[in-house]
Amino acid sequence: ILMLLGKQWFHDRKLIGPTFHFSILYQFAVVLSEKTEILTKCLEKKIKDNSGKAVDIFPFINNATLDIICGNVAYF
Repeated sequence: ILMLLGKQWFHDRKLIGPTFHFSILYQFAVVLSEKTEILTKCLEKKIKDNSGKAVDIFPFINNATLDIICGNVAYF
């Protein structure tokens, strides 16, 4: 869309416009906040259970990312 001009730009802009409406972006933020809270609680528990040892956060971040994506796809 950045490289388009004229009618094609206008057409494509109208197609993606609703995606960036404030109410939809607000729902994205709500899902992001909820999933981030869950991630934080899971990491806190894992750190507590590991007694100060190193924690592999990759699986937690991976799951949180998928939860956020799936949670936001539900709004389309």
